[in-house]
Amino acid sequence: MFNLFSRAFCPALVLISGLVSCAPDEKQKDKFVAPPPRIIRGGQAVELQTWDRDANKNLDIQDLVDASAAHPASIDVVSRCRHGQRDMDHKIQKSGAQISVFQLLPAEILAGDLREKPVTCSFEMILRNGQGSKHIFNIAFAQIKDERDPTLIIGRVAQNPIRRRERLTLPTLEGLRVRADLLPQGQAHVLCQDFKTAEIQYQNTVQLGDLDFARLIVHPGKPANAGDVRPLQLCRAVVSEAGLPQAVSSIFELQLPRRPVEINAVSLPYRTPDSATPIARGFLGGQGAPVGDYRMTNVSAGTRWLKIPKGGLPARMTIAGDREVLGSILRPYVFLSKPGGVLKEEQDHWLVAIPGNSSVPFSAGLQVPPIFSKHSPYEPSNTAAVIFDFPSLEVTELSEYGSELGRIPLALGPRMFIVVRPTAYLGSLPQQIPDKPLMGL
Repeated sequence: MFNLFSRAFCPALVLISGLVSCAPDEKQKDKFVAPPPRIIRGGQAVELQTWDRDANKNLDIQDLVDASAAHPASIDVVSRCRHGQRDMDHKIQKSGAQISVFQLLPAEILAGDLREKPVTCSFEMILRNGQGSKHIFNIAFAQIKDERDPTLIIGRVAQNPIRRRERLTLPTLEGLRVRADLLPQGQAHVLCQDFKTAEIQYQNTVQLGDLDFARLIVHPGKPANAGDVRPLQLCRAVVSEAGLPQAVSSIFELQLPRRPVEINAVSLPYRTPDSATPIARGFLGGQGAPVGDYRMTNVSAGTRWLKIPKGGLPARMTIAGDREVLGSILRPYVFLSKPGGVLKEEQDHWLVAIPGNSSVPFSAGLQVPPIFSKHSPYEPSNTAAVIFDFPSLEVTELSEYGSELGRIPLALGPRMFIVVRPTAYLGSLPQQIPDKPLMGL
């Protein structure tokens, strides 16, 4: 059972059904009697007794916990939160009588989407007076929500703020400003799930393009190369003073650049006239031809999820003779075999996972265009070479959550040609693949 607070409290001093209670030893010793704090929600004060009677006790990150009736000189808060199956603690100390709920949350929770993954927190609040006497209250088992509009707005103009969970890339950060009307000067940074940027000083407005995303400060427990391992992060802009957040923006997605996926040919068996001739008659007879074996390599540190099309990629094919072009550009199709690392197979694609710094194999082959058949007018004795310019293989990259990150064009390699005339008549043909198509093509 999830029990954040097992400390026994005196029943006679329980103020709100065990939800808000005092520590009797401290109270009797220090003689500091503090009334319970209140919740300030949308400018309206809610007494904790009223809040406690709500069947679904919740706190929005924009709510305030107000202890001004106690006139504390300072407040210490220990937060204990359950995020999924994880427990996380967070501590703050501040002067004054009001604390924003977002100030009470661990960075990883604040950077997450609270509308998707429920978070429950309990808070131990220690109020101190000017003499150092203290009074302890506990607010337990509050569901944390993010539904109210933030006071920190990101946009290019005041009337055009970015949308919640809008996806931004580093180039699109240029020109985006954070309006910090409530805190005209201070520090600003972007807080993400696995890291944050260094703080910069600002006056009145913050330019997100001024933040340094080349040197990220990784949260404890996260990999040092967190931006490469998980390039799509949920983030918020934060303005702070003396190291304590004073306002936070709505959540947005930040997509960091990644190193490219590479395709390397392992075997291209039909690259010279002698090797290609044995398959020429079969190819013209409608049997197709293999292209080669390849490896797709993820040179980044983290796993990458790719949607790879099964086939139907149009290739450029030219038929050339000794003295003339016997056929112009035709369109055979490249089809892929089932690659390694398949997580899921759909009708038109595979979903493939490639771990960091790893490769998966696949093969490709050509389907003969309809013009080639057993009754084709282009008999082997009439044709010198068939030249193929392969298309790029366009794969779609997905995030770990399944959202699309973008498309990656991957080249299948250099031009291939096969010879379709018996070897006794090959004297005038090149013995290696030409840099340019034959006959000026």
